[in-house]
Amino acid sequence: MASSGCRGSYGKGTLIRNPENVAAPAVKTFHAGTALNPDGGLIATGGRVLGVTATGSDLEDDRDRSYQAVAQINWPDGFCRRDVGWTGELFLRNTYLASNK
Repeated sequence: MASSGCRGSYGKGTLIRNPENVAAPAVKTFHAGTALNPDGGLIATGGRVLGVTATGSDLEDDRDRSYQAVAQINWPDGFCRRDVGWTGELFLRNTYLASNK
């Protein structure tokens, strides 16, 4: 997840709520641009802020679990790209198809 405006001008110090909701089996959240504010709340301090990953039965399941976890995070000033998992899946499918001709 990234701050809105990432790759350009983006706000810092925006509050990220419910990151603990993604503590599901096979889901891991990596913090890159986060800190705690004086009240103990999690805030964004950079452009690329959270990496949410998951493992499942295959790459499609991994991607779906990751996006489900992202949907549980309440961060109006953040966004998530939805095209990243697709490129890996297409690569694996094309590689598999090419090797099984």
